Amino acid sequence: MPRTSPRAPAAQRARCAACARIFKALAHPCRVCMLAALAEGPRHVGELAAHADVGMATASQHLRVLRGAGLVSDTKRGLQVQYAIAQRCIPKMLACATRVIENITRAQIALTEPPKETQ
Repeated sequence: MPRTSPRAPAAQRARCAACARIFKALAHPCRVCMLAALAEGPRHVGELAAHADVGMATASQHLRVLRGAGLVSDTKRGLQVQYAIAQRCIPKMLACATRVIENITRAQIALTEPPKETQ
């Protein structure tokens, strides 16, 4: 008879689904680039488009995804919309992701280096 794992409680499954939505919003390099720019302070869509090297319409679509995930907030000032990070922990999250990348890169380099000769 196959072993079955106990199911995670409903609250835990809901948290996992919420986390997956956030990671899905972060799954495009342009959106991560925009968040990195917003970590330095609020910006307008034109500034974010230039920072991510995309057009204004594309930047607006990416910002809509980030806003929908609760990562970015917007404030309308006249005809301009200013975007800001909605959660103070986002810069730390980006820094953590950078450390993960650096650690993985170091591990991959270590695996490809020839063993050092001992005397």
